[in-house]
Amino acid sequence: MKKIKKLLLCCSILLLATACSGEKSTGLNVRTTIYPISFITEQLYTNGNTTSIYPNEAEIENYNLTEKQIKEHSRSNLFIYNGLNEREQNIAKSFINSNRKLQIIDVAYGLKIENGLEELWLSPNYFLMLTTTIKNNLTNMISNKYTTEEIEKKYKELAETLSLMDADLRSIAKSANEKGKGTIIASSKMFKYLNNYGFNVVSLEESNANTIKNNFQNKTYTTIFMKNTEEKTDLIASLEKEYGAKIIKVNTMTTLTTEEKNNNETYLTIMNTYIENIKNATLG
Repeated sequence: MKKIKKLLLCCSILLLATACSGEKSTGLNVRTTIYPISFITEQLYTNGNTTSIYPNEAEIENYNLTEKQIKEHSRSNLFIYNGLNEREQNIAKSFINSNRKLQIIDVAYGLKIENGLEELWLSPNYFLMLTTTIKNNLTNMISNKYTTEEIEKKYKELAETLSLMDADLRSIAKSANEKGKGTIIASSKMFKYLNNYGFNVVSLEESNANTIKNNFQNKTYTTIFMKNTEEKTDLIASLEKEYGAKIIKVNTMTTLTTEEKNNNETYLTIMNTYIENIKNATLG
């Protein structure tokens, strides 16, 4: 009897150790939408298996999931999406209808935007809010203390980096304004979120074409920022051809290309390039 009790005790200890080890090593199977959300999740939750529902280089506004894909993705433990995007709202609903046990995180819950969805991740301040939302939800869902401690550690590191980016943009705007160069010419009003950093953003879609042309002709303006996902308008093409306007394409990062991934481009490297371009356009 004593031998049996000892054997059961040993088995119990072994099972407990295995269970603890399994909880520590086995993470959640996570699905995300756009690349910036995947980036946050992968940075914070290294113990999980994170996969975007979009393939590399997908045109997400025209990308439709098949019924088979919906069923496959909905079998995951967690879906993280942007609730301010109606398309992503509908995807979340289709996943939940397929799997009632699926947990979800809306990264934009409680947020409001004024200019465009891209400002949620092109603004370091907004992106930090998304990061905080994901971190808070993950730590509430995960019981393993080793994993939650790791998430908290990774969060602090990423938050510090984003805060430095935020401060850098404000510093550039301050210096540019002191030199009378704080104006940024942009293709659309989406870029007007940069006003919050102290820049004066002039959106071509809201401006008088003749006034814009005159300012490029006399070299008051020299550079135009536009999203990499949009085509040049007739006005932008004219400003480039007639007055030598420099066009800077801003990577909106909804998905990354295979080439970008092979070159080890990340949200942070792309944002550093973007901020450097803003600095050169205003202070260069």
